[in-house]
Amino acid sequence: MPDRSQDGTGYCYGFAATQLLQFHFCKNNKTECQFNQKQDDRLSSLDVIASGNGENKGLVTGGQTAKVLAQIKKQALIFKENCAPFSVIINEQRLSPDNVNEMWRHKIITAKKKFNTCAPTEQLKIATQLKQQMKLRSDVHQIMKALTHFNQSQTYKELFIPEKCEKERVSIPPYTIEGSSEHSKESLLNRINKALESGYPIAANLCAYQTNQIDYSSVQPDTCGLHALVISNVRETCCQSNCVKQYQIIDSANAFTNKQYQDGKWINEDILFERFKRKWNDPEIGHESDLIWIKDSK
Repeated sequence: MPDRSQDGTGYCYGFAATQLLQFHFCKNNKTECQFNQKQDDRLSSLDVIASGNGENKGLVTGGQTAKVLAQIKKQALIFKENCAPFSVIINEQRLSPDNVNEMWRHKIITAKKKFNTCAPTEQLKIATQLKQQMKLRSDVHQIMKALTHFNQSQTYKELFIPEKCEKERVSIPPYTIEGSSEHSKESLLNRINKALESGYPIAANLCAYQTNQIDYSSVQPDTCGLHALVISNVRETCCQSNCVKQYQIIDSANAFTNKQYQDGKWINEDILFERFKRKWNDPEIGHESDLIWIKDSK
């Protein structure tokens, strides 16, 4: 399966949760879950983010992978990507990033202000125009309902996920959630290796990669922005007698971080460790769990 892109949004935690759920779903259904441009049968990251934040929170930027997994575990139903694709919320957001008037967030906020202060006939026009401008899949009446929500993230959820998708959710097999916080390179890598050897990919909470920074020894702790990604495999590469472990990364911010990865997806253990180390040194986020994975329920 190809990496998915969060396209600069703050949903890395949801993409990491989606990837763990996808591995779990495919493994239990004994399918490779191949990506197909005409029929994308992957789990919807958009629905995982919206549902994983609880009934009334919707699409929240910035969150915790473990909490999303705990919420999804309760409902055990997720849409497929072909019904609720993440692409619907980035079409206009990235179209003209320097012009706020062209961003979908601005369009929605403006529409909500007008919608809640005008007559019903005008409300219908506003909803219809928004549907056309943003190419929304939700019908006009659902859009009108969405624009009445005080909670902005709940508005996003109703705008971007059509009600018809409710009939197309798939069941997620039961699972347990496990997590770990480590305090040394040896214990961190041992924990990662043990999980991977058991067939479990791991969501990692670490410092975001700075695109203009390769030498992590000079990076100050306050430059750390918490980021979630998935570690899916490990390999050892050798040059003469010098051998090093590399970890395969599934990163929704991959478009911005390709310079750091070898072969597009592999990262040396020392660089991976430094990203954890910077997180540990940050007093504001150092308490967050380092590693999260899910296992089959017995």
